[in-house]
Amino acid sequence: MKNLIFLCIATSIFILSIIVLNVAPIINGILGKGTYDSNGEASSYGWYEKNCDLYNDNYKINKKKDITGTETTQEEQDEYVKYLKEGRDKCYRNKAMAD
Repeated sequence: MKNLIFLCIATSIFILSIIVLNVAPIINGILGKGTYDSNGEASSYGWYEKNCDLYNDNYKINKKKDITGTETTQEEQDEYVKYLKEGRDKCYRNKAMAD
């Protein structure tokens, strides 16, 4: 019985340490930030600094878009809107995880 309890505790500590090692760079701000030049100008923006409202606005506009008279089909439009929604949700998840 003591061996089983020890095994459960050791396994849970091991799993939690793996989680902490994977999340620690994001919490400390090492990942997700952009790169900057020597004069302070941003040369590229990381996903942490992206504006999720742009994704949300693009999703709302394309969701309500009328495709009559265009060459795209309804299935193509639905797939495009699905990808926009996935991108928006991923942006929100990344921001929530980093914050």
